[in-house]
Amino acid sequence: GFLLGFLPMNILMILFLRLPTLRRTRSYIKRRILEAGAKFRSQWKGALFIPVVAAIVGWFTNWLAVKMIFYPIIFLGVPLKQLVITNLYGIDVLQPLGFFGWQGIVPAKAAQMSDDIVNLVTNKLLSLSEAFGRLDPGVIASLMRYEVPVMGLDVGKEVITDELPIMNLALGVAEHTVPSLPPHVNEYLLAKQDAFMSGLTVELQSNVDRVLDLNELVVKAL
Repeated sequence: GFLLGFLPMNILMILFLRLPTLRRTRSYIKRRILEAGAKFRSQWKGALFIPVVAAIVGWFTNWLAVKMIFYPIIFLGVPLKQLVITNLYGIDVLQPLGFFGWQGIVPAKAAQMSDDIVNLVTNKLLSLSEAFGRLDPGVIASLMRYEVPVMGLDVGKEVITDELPIMNLALGVAEHTVPSLPPHVNEYLLAKQDAFMSGLTVELQSNVDRVLDLNELVVKAL
């Protein structure tokens, strides 16, 4: 009880001793406010100009910072030296700031960012095997039914050169003859193609991690 009665008295004593200091502080603050007001009244045009300049400078620096994140896509400056941080799948990850010039942060580090995004998605959200496991082989075969012949012809035209005239002849015959086959023959060929595509989808689902490197695919595409 003695301590509880002593504490308020102790606090009052401290406040009493510090009262002159508090009065001087209040007087100092009041004086500084009056001085600031007088200075503002004498130079009010310059004082009003400060926030305008600050807003313009802030807007410009923010705009420039955002631009420098994405542009320029190709290094702009004197191409003397640009530091290579690392290399991913044959693509350099570069330091945006060169010896005398600049390249946008995203273009300079596109390979690294792409690789990081793929790792984040496949590790945290959905793995490649899970994504392929959700594919319906029958639906894939149906969707690719009329695309596979076109893709086959395109691949054949790319692979076969003029040095193999007999192959060119065979490709031309297939391109013009197959569509004119009897309907039941075309249906038979399409059924065989559907079965092949369904089986291929099942095999991919079982071995997707061995046949497809998603990181390499995305990094090289971007």
